[in-house]
This record gives sequence, structure tokens and C-alpha cells, in this order.
Amino acid sequence: MPVYALLAYSKADRTDLSPGERRAVARLADKIKRQERQRK
Repeated sequence: MPVYALLAYSKADRTDLSPGERRAVARLADKIKRQERQRK
């Protein structure tokens, strides 16, 4: 099973993701999941 690093940032630089960033990460994760299901 592949491991994906979606985001990497210093905790000192950022405390939380913005709502838009959260949506973008969720969309990316969904796309990766769909692609992995199709490969099986």
C-alpha cells in the first residue's frame, strides 16, 4: 500500500489549515482513493 504525504509545513509557521485548504486536501485525498480503488 502506497503512503502519500499530502502536506508538510512547520508547526511554527502555521497553526491550522484554512477552510479552503481543508477542502482542497479532502478533494485530493478523494481523488487518490478513487485511483487506488481502480488499480485493484
